[in-house]
Amino acid sequence: MEPSVPPRPDFGWSTAAERPAARQPGGGVPTAAIEPPADVDPAVRTARWLMQTYGPVEAENRAAIVEEFYSGEQRAFWRRVLADVRQTRQR
Repeated sequence: MEPSVPPRPDFGWSTAAERPAARQPGGGVPTAAIEPPADVDPAVRTARWLMQTYGPVEAENRAAIVEEFYSGEQRAFWRRVLADVRQTRQR
């Protein structure tokens, strides 16, 4: 026995053109306002995020700890993050 499905409600639209426009994701905020520019270095974006989330002192502390933890390319990335946090703090 298959479950019964309730009938679709009739909204009075005869064509797709009569339907109201769908809402944009993110509550109608334009996507460009949410996404960072594509030309920004990921290390700079990470440094900005750390500073906005934790404040300048804690951002520097966290970046320094993570930079010491990793090696190779990951260490180089976090070294750039740490440098950007420090440079931003000195402005």
